[in-house]
Amino acid sequence: MRRPGIWILVVLLVLGVAQFFRPERTNPPDGFEIQASAEVSELLERSCYDCHSNRTEWPWYSNIVPVSWFVAGHVEKARADLNLTEWPAMDPEEERFFLSNMKKKIKREEMPLPSYLLIHREAQLSTEERSRIILWIDRELAGLAQFDLP
Repeated sequence: MRRPGIWILVVLLVLGVAQFFRPERTNPPDGFEIQASAEVSELLERSCYDCHSNRTEWPWYSNIVPVSWFVAGHVEKARADLNLTEWPAMDPEEERFFLSNMKKKIKREEMPLPSYLLIHREAQLSTEERSRIILWIDRELAGLAQFDLP
């Protein structure tokens, strides 16, 4: 017969040892600002920057394994997909791609992620706020049209 107490002790021991193997949580220097109105910048900072920038605010639970592995991995992937604090370094073709993708995900309410919104309710975008960001994206895309090849 197995003893549940031993299994609980083993799980606690494994979790305790795992605390010594935390992922790196860094915020590389940025120095760039996305060119948007103060209102749109605030919306992007509130709803996007924790994952998609070099200005991540690491919450307390990102110090606890195994949650820290999930959070750090999520931020690393999000930054690789789109990093708003590296935006000005993009060429017009890259910018057009990211803006179009951003617009699609915001329209479909795929961003911010529902799993993120469970804990970060303040990141939720209203319909009006989504519209403001989409309007900004449309203006940016129109401005990029000047870089189209004849």
